Amino acid sequence: MLTAEELVIMKMIELSARNTQKDIILDCFRLSGYDKLVSERKAYNLFNKIVDDGWLNKNIEEAIEKPIQLIYLNLTQACNFSCPYCYKGNAHKAKYMDMSTYCDIISKVSSINSECHFVITGGEPLMHPLFVEFIDFLEKRKNSYSILTNGSLLKNEIARLLSKCKYLKRVQVSLDGFTPEVHKITRGNTYNEVIKGIKTLIAHKIPFSIAPTVHDFNVQEIYDIAKFAFNHNGDIAPNNLRYVPENKMKSLSLSPENLIKSLNLIKKARMEVKSYNLKGNELKCKESDVYNNEKHLVCGLGNTVFDIDVNGDIYPCHVLSRKEFKLGNILVNNFDEITKKVASLKIRSKSTEIEKCSTCHFVTTCHAGCRADSYFYHNSFDKPDSLCETLYKFQLNNIILLRTGNNIKDKDYSII
Repeated sequence: MLTAEELVIMKMIELSARNTQKDIILDCFRLSGYDKLVSERKAYNLFNKIVDDGWLNKNIEEAIEKPIQLIYLNLTQACNFSCPYCYKGNAHKAKYMDMSTYCDIISKVSSINSECHFVITGGEPLMHPLFVEFIDFLEKRKNSYSILTNGSLLKNEIARLLSKCKYLKRVQVSLDGFTPEVHKITRGNTYNEVIKGIKTLIAHKIPFSIAPTVHDFNVQEIYDIAKFAFNHNGDIAPNNLRYVPENKMKSLSLSPENLIKSLNLIKKARMEVKSYNLKGNELKCKESDVYNNEKHLVCGLGNTVFDIDVNGDIYPCHVLSRKEFKLGNILVNNFDEITKKVASLKIRSKSTEIEKCSTCHFVTTCHAGCRADSYFYHNSFDKPDSLCETLYKFQLNNIILLRTGNNIKDKDYSII
């Protein structure tokens, strides 16, 4: 539950979003028990932030973004793990991208946007026999990139190579539990291999993040995972378990309550290692996402984000890498043809066009959540994210904690 003060602030935000006057905000602070000077200071600061962030704008103009900012590049479909929730399903066939295809993809994407960030993934990318050559090519071209891996193949030889890379932003390792028993639920008897891989990254001072897929059976260990990452100068990039048809473990789920609990535990861990910024990928709700003036009405699929398979086939995002959403081939089709295919699929429903989202205060920051989730959960791209209520509360919580300058204390971890 929200505290009395927080309820007042929430009401204040709702009122101010309807073009009411600054004195209403001032009255709200006075009603919450602040003296005149403190109320005036808080009201002044908060009102300016509300104006700057565009909450009082009647006309919403969407930010114009440079296309192809993030590419998930699948080096192989092969994987040495078989996680039940994997959106790739059983497509772990021994298919590998050849060097010529790889170089042509990097070159063509870079010709469209030279600043595109490549996410090297799979399958398990380190299983590719040309992995070292692929990384060397990116380094020589000075392309920004990250690596997604299950961590089992992160040996010293690879780590020594990665430690010398100038354009590698981070290595993200999947770890679903801080104990072998919990990790085993979804990722089998691989805990020791994964932990060893993470420690190898730490030993070689390679930027890393740990990416647990949060579910109801591992939420109690998210704090320990986060604390471990922060204590070793790493970060955490939790993925909330979402419904996908390929999920082979139907008993696996994540309640909204446990999702919020996991995020609050991560915040607590940050505090305890004196990392006060609410940064990272926590529910894709970074401080900059809440505050910036750019208006985003739909997630990046099929515009700023794409997924490219081993043969160059291109998809709107890594979750929608299914044959019904194939956009063409990056080596065969020009970008105009690809964008026309995106338009024909009608997958980029804007938040202003979705009935429930259009009247929400976070219409330009949440941008209706994940469109893939909407498709899998509602069989429609014109519905809100299945986590709509949770996203709203979490965004509001960040507004309360950060915009009003409140200190984050233990009591704040359960306000939702």
